[in-house]
Amino acid sequence: MKYTSLFSLFGQYSPLSIFLSVLTGLGAGLAYSLVIPLILLVYTPDPLNLETVSSNQVMIWNIEIAHIKMATTFMLLCMCVLIMRTCSQVIFMRISLNIAKKIRTDIYHRILSAPISG
Repeated sequence: MKYTSLFSLFGQYSPLSIFLSVLTGLGAGLAYSLVIPLILLVYTPDPLNLETVSSNQVMIWNIEIAHIKMATTFMLLCMCVLIMRTCSQVIFMRISLNIAKKIRTDIYHRILSAPISG
């Protein structure tokens, strides 16, 4: 079997898994891009410099949270990034290991089938 390039080998070996890995990587990137506007939305200063008093503050593990919906959205986005990046990397590494194993076994078979000259 002739290997033209590593990228074509990935595409030939398991295109669906590569597509899934890229898709989960894109999902993680999208979640990353949603975290930044969320942080900016929470930290925008009040244009009139008026202090607002919020009565819906929540205490979790001795941490005072003023915007519980924003905090939950932030935590969910962070968990989404963590899970999707991990899945993407695990899928890609499993494919890489399988391809490396396949290349090694092909080389072993070629060495075994080579004639012994004396």
